[in-house]
Amino acid sequence: MVPSPAPSSSVAEFDVFISYRSKDRGWVEATLLPRLTAWGVAYAIDFLHFDQNLPFEEEMNHFVAASRLTLIVLTANWNESPFTLFEADASAGRVVVLRLDGAPLPDRKSVV
Repeated sequence: MVPSPAPSSSVAEFDVFISYRSKDRGWVEATLLPRLTAWGVAYAIDFLHFDQNLPFEEEMNHFVAASRLTLIVLTANWNESPFTLFEADASAGRVVVLRLDGAPLPDRKSVV
């Protein structure tokens, strides 16, 4: 299935919002972010963009809405966190999944 674009009434500030588990931050910082930067992909990620003085859920909703797609870095760690599913649900089906290990795909109902 091809992800639907962001609503036409809004202009996306970012190409992707990156949903990942903090346990996988090393890989995200060392491998994913340099590649996205080299490819000219504008990304939003919590540790660089979130205002730590605002509630996490508020910031997450803001940056998901400001992004055309959510890039899910799917690992066994990602599946352990309720926040990652919350991020996926907030993405309204506008997701791309990057599966790094043998982690099972989340239940489709929880991601779209």
